[in-house]
Amino acid sequence: MMNKNTYSMRDRNWKRPQWSYSFESVLVCIGVACNDQVLHLIPYNMIKHGRALFLIPFIVSEILIGLPCTFLMLSLGQFTSSGVITCWNFSPISTGFGVVFVTSCFLRYTMMLPENMTFLQVLFRIQEIPISSCKEWNSWSAKSQTQNTSFCENYIYDVMDTWRWNQSGYDVEGTLDSIGDVNWTLALLSFGTVVIVILIVILDTRTLGKVAFITVGVLLAVPIILFVRGLTLPGANEMANLLWKADASKLKDMETWSDAFTSSLYGHGIITGFYITIGSFNHFHNDCFRDSLIIVVSRIVWGIFGTHAMFCIIGFVMRQTNTETIDPAQWLFNREAMLSLLPEGKIWIGMVFFYFISAFIQYGATAVLTIITALTDCFPTIFKNRKRRLFLLVILCVTIWLLSLPMATPEGLHLAYYLFNSVDRYHLLTLVGFCLLPVIGFFYGVFRFCEDVGTMTKNRVCCCLPWTLIKYPFIFLWTFGTFYTLLASFVLKFLSGSSSDSTYERGHWTVHLSNFINALIIAPIPLCAFGVLLYYLVKTPGEIGTKLNAALKPTKYWGPLKLENRKEVFSRWRPYGLTEDPWSNQTEISTSEN
Repeated sequence: MMNKNTYSMRDRNWKRPQWSYSFESVLVCIGVACNDQVLHLIPYNMIKHGRALFLIPFIVSEILIGLPCTFLMLSLGQFTSSGVITCWNFSPISTGFGVVFVTSCFLRYTMMLPENMTFLQVLFRIQEIPISSCKEWNSWSAKSQTQNTSFCENYIYDVMDTWRWNQSGYDVEGTLDSIGDVNWTLALLSFGTVVIVILIVILDTRTLGKVAFITVGVLLAVPIILFVRGLTLPGANEMANLLWKADASKLKDMETWSDAFTSSLYGHGIITGFYITIGSFNHFHNDCFRDSLIIVVSRIVWGIFGTHAMFCIIGFVMRQTNTETIDPAQWLFNREAMLSLLPEGKIWIGMVFFYFISAFIQYGATAVLTIITALTDCFPTIFKNRKRRLFLLVILCVTIWLLSLPMATPEGLHLAYYLFNSVDRYHLLTLVGFCLLPVIGFFYGVFRFCEDVGTMTKNRVCCCLPWTLIKYPFIFLWTFGTFYTLLASFVLKFLSGSSSDSTYERGHWTVHLSNFINALIIAPIPLCAFGVLLYYLVKTPGEIGTKLNAALKPTKYWGPLKLENRKEVFSRWRPYGLTEDPWSNQTEISTSEN
């Protein structure tokens, strides 16, 4: 008989933490999908690509890319109750995707850390924002005043445009020939944020689910508040009417569709594997289709709310500045300048800054949880001990902070922007479109995967819809529709050349660093595939064809981790490559829980 400090490999994850309520997982996913794009990228794309008509490619991209990828990843994580590395047991040769997800989470969070702390630094100094330099614009009687337009234009472009960066020690006009000394105020704020992330993740989902009620609540509330406030501003009606006057010619522009597809990929964090990790903490019979639908609809609805709010505010600012044309970069990239012209501008600037801080804390906690979950699932016998898990968490977060210090230097803004674009270049589309979906659709089999989803949902989704009918559109999307949509997105992005970045001057060393980062992200896919093939060629008896087939087909550990769920799957159908109890002959392992 096992004592309390002994456990078998079979029940290594029976005590895996789960969400207290299924709605917590939906909130965390909404925190990923309804991120800062709601008040930034989506409004920018709508101004740039035909205003309200951009909703057509935006919604199409959410249907063809957002919903299928979200549903696929949530289902994969929920069915296996595993992180982004161990969930690929259905095809060992594809394990490299999990390593790519972990690497991407690590690099993206590291590069974003100091730059996002500028919002927190300025939030503490909100009283110092130089709104008084153009005070007459913040009066309801501004229309009756004689204004010095040139002075106020200089105020917008020369003062407010760079104020946040200058207050944070960034050299906006600098180059990357040298990076300078670390701004320790920014570095300490980054360290404080890392400590908050440690406190959130230390108890796994129990803390993150509760924190999501606050952070995601802010992400959902601020666009609505700005929407209501925007409706009461003078000049808002004209701009709101302009929003819904579509420019049909933009639908013929391939860049419009490319930006819509890219927005869905970035918005749902496909390359990070967040949804796999979040789904792995769901109960086995959770309705993951319902959750996916809520996530995608929330992103569309709040994208419209945020866009309408930004248009109303831009309409007010255009009236105040006597501007007749719209420059998207002028206003949406200079949020401080735009919000400072509102009545009580400091309040609105503080609210939006708090919005971005909440989005970043939610992103950071989810990224760290993804990495920690992947590592602990790979080495359960080592990290079953809580002290070891805490040690791993602290080492990971301190490493992220140390590597982020170059981004806290005067040239760190340029470095972070350049490297972040390196992480999110063509390989994102290539990874998801050319590799990820075919692995599910052809290596394991999309029909087999649909049977697995039917087992989890008991063939009923959204309370009453039969999965036996709903599954056919997803079979088409997972096999052909989403794959060729992503292929088209990659081709359009390549032809438009919109991913090239010539904004900043770069030192020669940054080119090598960018190439190294791109190789670091992509390399795990072929390297892991080669390693797995080599392992099966050496260890598997038989002909070459038999050995190669073993590397492609599921291992005996594929499937649910709980024995009761595996028996339930076997009672419904005989899955390909699934062993009912692969741990029955394994020896027990003794370890301490404390």
